[in-house]
Amino acid sequence: MGPSFHREGSYWTIVFEGRISRLPDSKGLRYLAQLLTRPGTEFHVLQLVAADHNGGGGERVSVWDRQGMRLAAEGSAGEILDDQARAAYQERLEELRADVEEATAFHDPERVARARMEIDVLTDQLAGAVGLSGRARRAGSDVERARVNLTKRIRAAMAAVGEYDPRLEQHLRGAVRTGTFCSYVPDAALGIVWSV
Repeated sequence: MGPSFHREGSYWTIVFEGRISRLPDSKGLRYLAQLLTRPGTEFHVLQLVAADHNGGGGERVSVWDRQGMRLAAEGSAGEILDDQARAAYQERLEELRADVEEATAFHDPERVARARMEIDVLTDQLAGAVGLSGRARRAGSDVERARVNLTKRIRAAMAAVGEYDPRLEQHLRGAVRTGTFCSYVPDAALGIVWSV
């Protein structure tokens, strides 16, 4: 019995070197299955995500794969906080600082603690939205978010596989490449052909 990677309802049955594993369905396993289907083929992360969502997705601008095929949008999702939101945060911080002064004068430690906690939260959010030079940070691109999420899911799936079959996890970690372009490139000497 050769290696196989089959979905059966909400579980995957995986056979590798005579060992059989059954794992619950996950996006990471679905991404792995797509890669195993076409060894040596590079898939853009947006191709893998779109295939998992059956072609659904939002509006995107052009991204081109290495063969010149138009895939989807790349570019910033915009500023994390726009000018109006930053101004509202600053205004609220001023209100909270005044509230801390007043609560301190009235010896109201609970009110001081609540105001300081909200100040900390708002300060953290503002710090995350503004870069070192004071310019607004921009949210990540569709491609970058997809790359990060897909990589995490594939790694989690390989770790889940490793709980049942450490040799298969080792094989996958050596053969699966993730990044903007993902692929499954097994050692040709092994002669592994998956039934997916």
